[in-house]
Amino acid sequence: MTKPTSATLADVALVASDIRRAALSVRVRKVAVFDFSSDASGRALLDGLVSSPAPQCSGGRWIDFCAPDATKGVALMILADALGVDPTRAAVFGDGENDRSLFAKAGYRFAVAGAHPALMVEATHVVADASHGGVLDGLDAIVQAKESRGAAEGFAIG
Repeated sequence: MTKPTSATLADVALVASDIRRAALSVRVRKVAVFDFSSDASGRALLDGLVSSPAPQCSGGRWIDFCAPDATKGVALMILADALGVDPTRAAVFGDGENDRSLFAKAGYRFAVAGAHPALMVEATHVVADASHGGVLDGLDAIVQAKESRGAAEGFAIG
């Protein structure tokens, strides 16, 4: 894949309507755009875009254009239904704005340190960031609680 040199997030704003139209016309589930040319935040561009599918900043210079039914929350509901489990018994981990739909459906919501502020509020647990083993600590706490109590209720992290 050739790394673009002249395209920027500002350029994406010029073609955002074309991206939305293409995504809707061919049932594309997601278009992800990355700005290779600067360290500008994708959030700044999103503040000026109103669209369907709605764009989301999935971290730093990434912008995702997703179909309304192509969210992590919808995916969790489909998976839970296929497995015959209650999604409120699911444990999920997230760090970005694009994880909010997932947090809305799951019962155990782990935000990693430095996560999007909305996730920190919605989280039932906060763990260290991935580079410091936060996800592993969360999973370990769930497994230990299950082994000691037969359920993951009231587990402790740390």
